[in-house]
Amino acid sequence: RPPRDAGNHIPWRGDQDERRRLSELIEQWHSLYGQTLADPKRLMAKLHIICNGLGDPIASELTAGDFTKYREARLKGEVRNEDGALMSPVKPRTVNLEQRNLSSVFGTLKKL
Repeated sequence: RPPRDAGNHIPWRGDQDERRRLSELIEQWHSLYGQTLADPKRLMAKLHIICNGLGDPIASELTAGDFTKYREARLKGEVRNEDGALMSPVKPRTVNLEQRNLSSVFGTLKKL
């Protein structure tokens, strides 16, 4: 689960309850920070794969278990792309990098 303080406080949103979907956080991250990185289009494509594979959950409700299920499906080639076609299986290193990329979205928004 993304980091929370006491109650419903979400660090990247101040004192407001957070009900935005993961795709919305990814877009905010991109506009505030991600577009300045090397090859931002490629990174956004990777983040969209993760978001679609997770079912674009409400970001504050995303759990480690959700990512574990995504990881298993991604390794087996059971994740669909934006067109609905099954993607090829990937190696564990790829999913580890995807997890790092997703984690950086939350971490960067928390700092901003």
